Amino acid sequence: MPRRGKSAPPRKNRRNVRRTVREARTEAPAPKRRRSAPRVDWSRWGGRLRRLGKPVAIAGLLAVVTYGGVLAHRFVVESPHFHVKRVDVSPTVRVTADQVRRLAGIHPKTNIFTVDLARVARRVKRHPWIAHAKAHRRLPDGIRIEVREHQAAGAVLFESNRGAGDAFYLVNREGRAFKRAALPELEGLPLVTGIQRSDYQARGRMTRQRIQAALALAERYVSRSGRPPLGEIHVDPVEGLTLYTARRAVQVRLGRGGVKAKLRRLDRILRILAQRGQRPRAIRLDNERHPRRVTVRLAEADVGSGT
Repeated sequence: MPRRGKSAPPRKNRRNVRRTVREARTEAPAPKRRRSAPRVDWSRWGGRLRRLGKPVAIAGLLAVVTYGGVLAHRFVVESPHFHVKRVDVSPTVRVTADQVRRLAGIHPKTNIFTVDLARVARRVKRHPWIAHAKAHRRLPDGIRIEVREHQAAGAVLFESNRGAGDAFYLVNREGRAFKRAALPELEGLPLVTGIQRSDYQARGRMTRQRIQAALALAERYVSRSGRPPLGEIHVDPVEGLTLYTARRAVQVRLGRGGVKAKLRRLDRILRILAQRGQRPRAIRLDNERHPRRVTVRLAEADVGSGT
């Protein structure tokens, strides 16, 4: 018996529906596919990046170093840790350490790295007694000033043509004048006279050689005990060297050259005169033609006698 209810569609209709569905699926457009991105050749870009990476890295490193240097410089310059707190001076005789510090002109709280060491040395050398000066940094907060003073070998009377400008100046072993002498500074120094100020200024080298010869004579004269105290040495461009004793101002004319032999001859003459009880007024040892001939003028008589 047939079932009650809604009747099923005929088979022919079902076949038509399936065919229509299949045709619809066939005729429907296919979905669009997404276009794939182009492939990147990373090996090629990797080479480029490697070539650019080194300069970029170096530039970055330089930037970091530069910035760090700026920060370090700012710290060093502004930090109170590097402020000058002490100025040490090497041992001196004529100049005090306080005088050297005042001449250096280094103010408190000055940064140690901003101190011009060459300028400090030039300032210190302005003192007439200072022959050489050099400044050093002593981290973190000190300055050391090394000082070498002049050694006075004698005093030279620089004479002027008018006579009003005559003055003694201290000289070193090289015959260079470095300071006008005060009266207490002349004590114990050989005095050299006969030097014209104009000669020293115009013919400095020749004049210094004459001063050196006079100082060498003074050093040799005082090296032997028993001789009369030395008063002064007179320099004459023609007659040479003449020394005067401090007591009784005995004149001893030595002339040029042969100082050692002439001083030995002088010792013999003084010994002979002392044995005779005679006092010389002048002794001449400058006979170039007859070096062994000595002329003595006694204090009691005005007549010279050969010895």
